[in-house]
Amino acid sequence: MAVFMMIMITEEFTHYFGLDQSTFTPYIFTREEIAIIFSTCDSLNINNLMDSTINVIPTIIRLLYATGLRVGEAINLKIEDVNLDEKYLTVHHSKNGKERLVPFSDSLAIALLQYRQSINITQTDEDYFFVKRNGEKCRAKTIYEWFRKVLLKAGISHGGKGYGPRLHDLRHAFSVHTLAAMAENGLDLYYSLPILSEYLGHQSLEATDKYVRLTSEMYPGLLNQVAGICSEVFPEVNEDEDD
Repeated sequence: MAVFMMIMITEEFTHYFGLDQSTFTPYIFTREEIAIIFSTCDSLNINNLMDSTINVIPTIIRLLYATGLRVGEAINLKIEDVNLDEKYLTVHHSKNGKERLVPFSDSLAIALLQYRQSINITQTDEDYFFVKRNGEKCRAKTIYEWFRKVLLKAGISHGGKGYGPRLHDLRHAFSVHTLAAMAENGLDLYYSLPILSEYLGHQSLEATDKYVRLTSEMYPGLLNQVAGICSEVFPEVNEDEDD
């Protein structure tokens, strides 16, 4: 229930924040840019080409932002892993190989259902959820290429290879916004942080450290709550863009 509350709250936070680290620099999206990205995805000319991935873009971009999933986790979801009635995902192919449940909101459930209804092919529960119209599995590289095209069409500059905005920035934003939401709603971060860490599929609390520090910088009022936690629980760790 606590995780589900965080997901509901997260939808209200639509700003992206950057992290000043040598290994990666998340792009800072404005609320207007997020709206433009979604609008641009919706305006794509969804054609009937059997080998095109374009049909999944509006939905998978929303899913990545609303749940914080890694793109690899998203494209490996199977139909049986997406429970539209009870609104949760079962993630099997995580970075650390650990299975986890990921609740999602009513609005995302509607988007996922509409996507499923648009796929006019016969599938079984063991088939992949996000597929081309010919039933083939989508590739992470292709999703990223379409994300670049969406940014270009939306008028959002890309810094080139190795720079943002990255597709993975959607996950970073989700994490920061969730921590901010927990703090602003008076949730005890000492107990809530392990929930977020588990939700993200991190192997330990150390991997969640960067989000705590970043959120503290963006929300000074949170600093007092996490200062002790950071010093006692989190050692200095190397940043990993794929966390």
